[in-house]
Amino acid sequence: MYSLLSKYGQVIALGIGVFFTLVLFAMIAANGATLDEAAQMQLKEGNAFLSQTSIFDIGLYAVFILTSLAALAMLVFGVLGVVKDPKGSLKSLIGIGVLLAIFVIGYMIAKSSGETTGITAAINKFNGLIEGENPTESFQYLTAGKSSMIGGALWTTFALMFLTFVGMIASEVLNLFR
Repeated sequence: MYSLLSKYGQVIALGIGVFFTLVLFAMIAANGATLDEAAQMQLKEGNAFLSQTSIFDIGLYAVFILTSLAALAMLVFGVLGVVKDPKGSLKSLIGIGVLLAIFVIGYMIAKSSGETTGITAAINKFNGLIEGENPTESFQYLTAGKSSMIGGALWTTFALMFLTFVGMIASEVLNLFR
């Protein structure tokens, strides 16, 4: 299986992507007038259109399925790699641990900042959602927990960008002395 995937994996992935793209384009070409009507309906009804099915659902389902398969394959091959060569995987595990630590620090900073309540209220007001509304009924409802996760991801991104910048400068300075 490994030799097949290492030899033809990219070609298989490209073929699957081209197949789903062609299917989606064929469906769009066959239903062009329906799409115009659907767009008009979306403008009239707002978010109610999102609960209806459309011809783009096959593309979304394909993305969900292929992303899930890729994540599953990544986990399976990652665990197999760790089991087969634990010493060789130590650096990767340390890197993953450092990334998780940076994210946890960013999450704690975002959670303790106290800005999340005002931001979530403003975003929910912008989306037309009323305070006290049941958050499970609306996928657009932003809670303090979601806001903290977003803030943690942003802090992680900023920290990694800073570390990358410092690493680039340090490597250039070290190259001057070689």
